[in-house]
Amino acid sequence: MGRHASGENNYRVAKGPFIAVLVVIVLVAAVFAWVNLRKSNDSSIDADRARCTKGDLTLVVTADPAAVGSAQKLVQDYGESNPVVRDFCVRPQITVAGSQEVVNALTKAGGTEAGEGAPEDPAAGEAGTGIMTPGVWIPADISFVDRAKNSDKVKVNNPKTWLPPIASGVAFTTNRADQLNNATWEELAGLRVAAPGGSDAALSAVISARLGGGPDVARERAGLGEVYTSNTLLTMLSQSVADFDGVAATQPMLQMAGEGLKLVSPADAPQLHAPVVTFGSGGKIDENTARAAEDFRNFAADHGADGEAAESTFSPEVAENFGVLSQIQTDSFALPQALEQPDAQQPATAVGSALLLADTSEGVDVGALSAALTGAIDAAPGGRYGLWTFAPEVNRLAELPAPDDEANNGADAVKGSLAELPAGGEAQFWPALIDAYQAARDTYSPDKPNRLVVLTSGRDASDADAAESVERIKELISPDRPVTIEVIVLPDGDSSSPELQEVANMTTGSLRIAADYGDGLASQLAAAIGTE
Repeated sequence: MGRHASGENNYRVAKGPFIAVLVVIVLVAAVFAWVNLRKSNDSSIDADRARCTKGDLTLVVTADPAAVGSAQKLVQDYGESNPVVRDFCVRPQITVAGSQEVVNALTKAGGTEAGEGAPEDPAAGEAGTGIMTPGVWIPADISFVDRAKNSDKVKVNNPKTWLPPIASGVAFTTNRADQLNNATWEELAGLRVAAPGGSDAALSAVISARLGGGPDVARERAGLGEVYTSNTLLTMLSQSVADFDGVAATQPMLQMAGEGLKLVSPADAPQLHAPVVTFGSGGKIDENTARAAEDFRNFAADHGADGEAAESTFSPEVAENFGVLSQIQTDSFALPQALEQPDAQQPATAVGSALLLADTSEGVDVGALSAALTGAIDAAPGGRYGLWTFAPEVNRLAELPAPDDEANNGADAVKGSLAELPAGGEAQFWPALIDAYQAARDTYSPDKPNRLVVLTSGRDASDADAAESVERIKELISPDRPVTIEVIVLPDGDSSSPELQEVANMTTGSLRIAADYGDGLASQLAAAIGTE
């Protein structure tokens, strides 16, 4: 059975003018409680962790791209409740994968038939390669669960918990969406709507069915998105560099995409009903993971995942579209050239000089972070690289090469350091950011973009004042040596600090949020570092 720290305060003040003295007593007590709140909360957390006699247990929660926005908040809240299951500290980690990709991962090495109501899968055995078997799975539709039940590798439990209904439609820029507010599906069908395949195939199949035209037109809509995933297409749309009008999307996807976009959902727009799926122990799922998954499901049911069970939204027309779209390969690392050209003078995401400042503190998936950074460097071999970390102290693992050292771009040294990243300890974020910015400025490389790419959980255990640290960085900014700060908040991180946005804005950089350590982090790194 799982245990969770409540983190709740229960202060109540008695009312009544005839007991004014008690009001004074209550105020004094409230001040005392306020001063000691952080200390008591930390003590509670420490007590829970002390009961984790068997160490940590990673619980992978994999969601379809259409549902990941809804799932992310649940995973974050669950992790912050400090769950303890069977003497393990459970560390949830959200990843993104297409619903069929997970089915293939669960059923591979076995020739299974499609379950009743499930979409046909002409690409079975191809998509899903490399997908980790999750402890909890949140597909876009119940039909995928029916199909996965044919696996002899895992026992798929009947869903007991469902996310609230997920609104779907077509995303447009805000101004265009306001003009199309009352548009019908027939009117939207006359526009260029990108509905990508691959991992996004489930949602795109549903939206293309409403737009009409059959599988051939569904393939054409996917072609508008080329090899890009929905995350990249929404970015293109928000930055006005798209040659299409809209993108098939859900409301949670837009919440993760940021400002500038709005969902147009005609009156009869379909809603996705995403089940929270757990697995029985045995085969690919060990007993501890199965118990932790049930603990997460129970937590989800009590914290917003109270949607009701629903029948599949996969009509025969949707299934026919899906058969085409699921065969299309997309690339989460790909970045269109248009995103690299905000003006005629300076490509925003052209490869240049990048000092990587990485958070390896407790709670960060250092292995996945290392793999993502290595992949980003391999995708942009023409860059110039350095690597620092900041937990439990500032570590200058690989310095930026000298600007005039044309024979060494630092990539090999950085990748060597990534293979042995230090892990654990508390983040010393603000002191590291100040020192790293100064180092990037001092080793400025002319005639190319210079960036400080910061990967952070949003936590800082140093004694530095955030506002004062921002002012210190402002003092270091040099018009002759411009260095952009690109901030990427890691999965399950805290992006609420206004100072994070401020340091990005004042250096003409961006604050980005990675939905997961897979495609989510890869796409944000590609946007921050650049691709070739």
